[in-house]
Amino acid sequence: MKVYYVLLMVLVALVQGYSGEMKLSKPLNVAPLKIDGKPGKPVWEKAERVRFSLLEADDKPAKQPTVFSIAHDGTNLYFWIECYESRINYLKADHFEKDSDVWKDDCVEIFITPKLGQRPYYQFVMNCKGVGMDGKEFNRGWNGVWTGKTSVGSNAWYAEIAIPLATLKATVGTNTIMGLNVCRERYAGEAEFSSWSIMEGAFHNPERFGALVFGDDTEGWRNDMFDNWFRRRTEVISEEMKKMEPKVAGSMNKQAKLDYEHMRNVLNEINMLLDEERANRKLSFDQLFNMAGKIARLLDEYEHVNKCLVIQLERSTSAVIKI
Repeated sequence: MKVYYVLLMVLVALVQGYSGEMKLSKPLNVAPLKIDGKPGKPVWEKAERVRFSLLEADDKPAKQPTVFSIAHDGTNLYFWIECYESRINYLKADHFEKDSDVWKDDCVEIFITPKLGQRPYYQFVMNCKGVGMDGKEFNRGWNGVWTGKTSVGSNAWYAEIAIPLATLKATVGTNTIMGLNVCRERYAGEAEFSSWSIMEGAFHNPERFGALVFGDDTEGWRNDMFDNWFRRRTEVISEEMKKMEPKVAGSMNKQAKLDYEHMRNVLNEINMLLDEERANRKLSFDQLFNMAGKIARLLDEYEHVNKCLVIQLERSTSAVIKI
């Protein structure tokens, strides 16, 4: 059996502050993996290294970066996570029993939903000593089959994790798109929470997961991503704006009106891209990915401006009450 690298690990979730480019990686065939948590495997040295260093609900870089890679063999998902740490001798690991509160230690968390934008999602946590915890959404009583090992180096600690697709009740095909986030809690120095796909308030937020895409079935992928994800999201946005319009129209806050107009322009630009995608069925896989990147960033922009608008409307309401 061969291990196939996931074709794409790219942030498509609606994340505040994201401004990076979408990346496309070609699959690499390697031998099956033995999980030992130790660095130096050729498979991980050759793999695309995906970095995240963004603080939860912020766009400032984390002081301690994290790098991860993913592979699969059609039966298991494999994760390699490097947690760089300048205070390696101060790693916190107070929990030694499975399903204990290991997220209170220096740890990594993996969140996966078998289909992007849908529930349920699953959580897998492993602290720096290799102690694990899992759950199905907030149900800690759920126990899945998976394995992981960790090791500690001079300036980083490492986690290697294997999650069977059967545990997720999932399969991978030529156009499978899963929801994914990889997160880290750091306690060795100043407490720091970082993630690949930026969250707001908590990591348990599947609407903001990134996209994990398998295969290169262009037609199947565009149906899932553009029809079932982007177009569905823009329909929701349109309804949100209709409900918000009377509040904006009745507000005396000029900035609120400017924000609303900005959101309308962003939505129009998204719809123009979606119309272009629908009209051109000969777009290549790479062209579709580039287009998806533009739409993802516009959706990100919409979410950011929408948040500002809500604040402006709240200020207007407070001012009226005060008078």
